[in-house]
Formats: sequence, C-alpha cells, structure tokens
Amino acid sequence: MQGFKSILSSRGDYDTTAAAAAVGTDLGLDSASFLFTVCLDHRLRVWNLNSGQIIGAMDLLNATRDPNEIGKWRLDPMQTNLIRIVGRIEGERTCVTYSPVGSGEFKFWSLKSDDGNSVDVNDMYPEVRLVPIPPLGSDVWTLADFFVVERQYNRGYQLWILWKNNIAYRIQELSFLTDELPEAWRNRWRSVHSDTTNPSAPVSGPSDSVDASERWLKLILSGRFPQSTLEAALRAYELAIDLDDGMRRSNRSIAESICAAIASTSSLHKNPSGSLEYEKFRTSSETQWRKFYRILLEIDKPRGEALSFAYEPASELPSVICADNISIIRDCSKLERICHNPKTRHGENSGLSSLILTGRNFVEGFSDNMLQICQSVLRAELFEKTSKTDQERIQFFSDKAGFWRQISDEDCAQVTDVLGPNFNLVNNEVYEQLQLTFNQQWYPKRPTEYPLTEFGRRLIIKTTEDVAELQWNVCFSQLILLVHMEFEFDLPEDALHNRIHIGHVYRDLLEALGRLQLVRWLADVRLPTPVSRTDRSNSISGSSPVLSKKQGEEYKLNTALEESIGHLLGISEPGPGQSIEMTSIITKIASDLCAQDSNIEVQPHYIQCALLVRDRADLAAELTPFCDDDPFSVYIQGRVSLALRDYSSAALHFKKAAYGMST
Repeated sequence: MQGFKSILSSRGDYDTTAAAAAVGTDLGLDSASFLFTVCLDHRLRVWNLNSGQIIGAMDLLNATRDPNEIGKWRLDPMQTNLIRIVGRIEGERTCVTYSPVGSGEFKFWSLKSDDGNSVDVNDMYPEVRLVPIPPLGSDVWTLADFFVVERQYNRGYQLWILWKNNIAYRIQELSFLTDELPEAWRNRWRSVHSDTTNPSAPVSGPSDSVDASERWLKLILSGRFPQSTLEAALRAYELAIDLDDGMRRSNRSIAESICAAIASTSSLHKNPSGSLEYEKFRTSSETQWRKFYRILLEIDKPRGEALSFAYEPASELPSVICADNISIIRDCSKLERICHNPKTRHGENSGLSSLILTGRNFVEGFSDNMLQICQSVLRAELFEKTSKTDQERIQFFSDKAGFWRQISDEDCAQVTDVLGPNFNLVNNEVYEQLQLTFNQQWYPKRPTEYPLTEFGRRLIIKTTEDVAELQWNVCFSQLILLVHMEFEFDLPEDALHNRIHIGHVYRDLLEALGRLQLVRWLADVRLPTPVSRTDRSNSISGSSPVLSKKQGEEYKLNTALEESIGHLLGISEPGPGQSIEMTSIITKIASDLCAQDSNIEVQPHYIQCALLVRDRADLAAELTPFCDDDPFSVYIQGRVSLALRDYSSAALHFKKAAYGMST
C-alpha cells in the first residue's frame, strides 16, 4: 500500500514520472550500476545509480506522441510486468519492454556501454510492430506476465507470455535468433497445452462388479484435492441436502463422511411387483456423486489461478506460479504433439497422425456400455493364457466385443474418408512408426549420478500418469480400429491381413497395453507413508492430504509407482557443452517408464513383497495377473494367498514353486 501511495499527488492524480516497473543491471562491467524504469507517462528512463542522474529517456515504443494526446498513453500503476533485461556479453545486453496501451506491443532494445557511465539504447526493430496475438477463442485475454530467456547454445532467445482471463490462463512461447525475430513473430508461436478437462469416474453399469461409490472415492481421494478442500465441499454438500446435525461426521474419516452424506439421499425400494429397484438406486446414487463432485470442483477452482511466470535458468525449467500450486511446463512427446494438434500437418508422420487420430475419433463414438464390454474382453486377452493363433484371437475379440453391431455407416465412412478405400493409407511402415512412438527410451543408459528430490519424483510420477493415460487410450483405440479394419472388406483379396502383419501388430498392441495397465495401476494406488521431520518442514502446498494416524506421527499419500521405482529415478551428468534441459528430460523419463522395453524394470512380484510388508495383501493380489510364471514369482503368489488365508491356493502355489526350483 505504501508503494501505491507514493505515486499519488496531493490532488489524487498520478505522478506520471513515477516508475511502474524497474530492473537493475551492471551490463557485466565492474563498478557500473544502471536502473531501467518504465514510468507511468509511457517512457523508458535510464538511471546511472553511481551518480544518481537520468542519462536517457525515450518513449516506450520509440514513437513521437502528440502533446495533446499524452493522457491516452498513461500506464496503469497496477501493471508492473513491463520490462526484462537479458544477456551475458560484457558491456552488452538486450532489453525487452511491453506497452499495455491499446492492443499491446513489445519493443526490443540493444544496450551497450564502454565506460560504465553511459548507455547507448537503440531500437533493434524500428520498422516492425511486435503485437502479441492472444489465444484463439471468443474470450478476452490480458497479458499478465512475460519472460525472456537467452539460450546458451545458439545465441537465440525465448519469449514466454502468460495470458489470463479471470482465473483461466494460457501460455505462449516463441524461440528465435536475433536476426529472424520479425519473420518468427508471424508464424513460429507455440502454445502450451493446458488440460482443463476434469476427470470423472467411469459410468457404472448394471453388470459392474465395482460399486459406483468405490470409483468416485478413488477419484476424489487420488491426491488431487487437499484435505481442506474436501472438508469444505463436504460441508457445502451437507448444507445443500439439508443434512441433520446429528448425521454429520464426528470422528469419522473424510471418506466415511462423504459416503454417509451421499447414502443419506438414496435408498433401495421395491417396485409394485416386490422386486428391488437396483437400477433406480444406482442411478440416484450416481447423480448425487456427480452433484458432490461439481461442488468440489467449484471450491477447488480458485487454487489454479495463475499469479506469475517463473523460469529456473540452471535447469531451463519454466513454470507458472498459481494460487496454491506450481504448474511445470515440459516438452511434449511425439504422441502428445499429434494428439494435441489434430489440425496440424506433421510432415513425415502424416500417415501415423492420420492413423492415431482416426482411431481416437472412431472410439469416441462408442457408448459407455460398449466401451465397458470392449475393456472386459481386453482384460481377458491381456491376462489369460491362450493357445489360439493370432487370427483366432482377433476373431475372438471381434465376436466377444461385438462393437460392430452398434457402429453405423457414418462411423465406418469417417474411417475410410481419412484412411482411404480399403484403408490403403495403412501399411506395415506406419505400424512400425506407431510401435516406435510407444517405445521412446531415455538414452544414454548409463547409471544416473543425481537422484531426484521429492518434488522431482512427484513431477516425474505426475508426468508418467499423464503419458500412460494418453498412450493407453491411443493403444486401446488402435486395437479396436485394427479389429474393425480386419473384418471390413467387400472382397477376400481386400482383407487387411493380405498386406499387413496384423498378428504381429495385435500382439505388439497387447504388450504395450499390458505395460501401460501396470503403470496406471501403480499410479492409481495410494499408500500412506510416514512423514519424516525433514519432509514435514519442507512440505509443498497442494500436496496429497496428510493423514494423522496417531498423535505425534503424520502420514502422506504416495503412489505405489513412486514407492516402488522412485529410488531409481535421476539424471546423469551432462556432457561437455550440454545443458540440463529438464523440460525434455521429464518427458523422456516418463516415456521410458511407459515403454515395453524400458530401461527401468518394474517387476510386479517384488512390488507384491513390499505390499505384504505393509500388510496390504489385498493390493498384492490385484497384481497377480501381471506376474510371470517363474518359480520365485509363483512362490510370492503363495505368500499372497497365505496372507489372505486362502490356504488351498497357497499350498498349490508352493508346490508349483518347489517343483520349478527343483528342476
């Protein structure tokens, strides 16, 4: 408030010579000290701090203003992110200023000094108007912050722009060399993909073995929402349904309280014939869960409001500082670039992008019931042993899933419109590219010298969740599309298997789905982990809810993925002349974790051992389908059965393991 009052005159008018933004620099010279200020009168002033004198002043856009229109060019004192200075050469710097007047405009200045007493300020692009283009859409976006980075390896620059519209935000980036900025400004802007969709629990069906409440609790308690937000949403929901004070939670956990509140709104009745109305009860319960989830999202929304843009120069890691979290920006993988830019031509990957996007669009037209049937058939293909040939397995999937019964002629036409008659665009080379996309390993394979911090591990795990989810959806849609194309022909000679090794493709997709399913399972399971005194003092706001198990001891929720392979994650020493670009390393590590032939082994039976130590034999049993049939793995299955008190299965596994070890 003091800084705001200092720029007001006694009449309440703004002192137009006051600075709205300022930045200091020595230009790399000994004993030099300069201050560059952007003032409210739309002028850039240069101060020599050693002498206390103004040594230069010019219009913020280097333009001549009509004295009668000076008032139109006054800046709002609340706009402070208006100037940045970058550079490493002694006596030289680049100054970037932003004028928010009108549609807004950037200006690049060259700063040079020989004696440390004066600075030459020159407009680098006097004939070019550098007006930023806001994100597409009907919303009104305001430039809230920007940052300029000088790249070390090619004397190039990066310009990052943060746009805001209420609490929503978007990020744009431009990479350029000094002599190519005007051309790059027109057609090289890139936007950061921001996933604004809110995940929802899968729709439950009459034949589901999992209750809808279990699905919703898994989503709500996944660690995305802090404890305070959950409690506030529960209180708001209880008030909305007018829940009696006597039914509100006392010493119950947050999960028990949410379930009790939801259950109080629905009851199981009988119809006139005397049969229980299970379907009506399920639908009513589903409606109440969605109502509670909407309240939770509305309360949680302000936590994501962007406050500023930040850049860590050592690791070259950009991020957005939000009200209650930090949003890290990373490079997209090849698959993400294709999926997030469906209208962009992808050069040599045009055939691959057409195949991927066609598969996703094809499956998006499926009903929820059809998707559930397809996924149940897929589980059998992934985890049950079979002696069928590849062609028989594809035929089995088609017969059991039966999605062809519900797709229309329009659905089939949208596939042939993109892939051509008889799917001529699809060939073995395209499927080889698809396989390589799913198996992006992180090279080199040398051991990592620097383990990740807690924040780094959480960042990698969150990225792995996103990458695994996208890859799984793409693999699943490609499996459905492959089965569809195999049986969609008019003449036998036009069948897909006549020109494509569909059996090999089918097996590759199943192997990729098996690995991704394991990674997704590990990322979904949350395990309470004791919080050490150091971790408690270095805790990060917005982390998973901290659970108090007993007085004096705190627990945090970590994913099973982090608990099982977190100690294996790290980065290596960069080579000579190389920098640690964390934006790409984060994506590479996550892609490597999801790859079938990953450098990091994820062995389910060892994870089962860790779960048995935690007395979570129920979770260890869920990993059984992923385990191999070697003697040690079979022995561990016996220990899991023993912990579950399934003594007959335990004895069978121990006998099988003993026989395998003896031979």
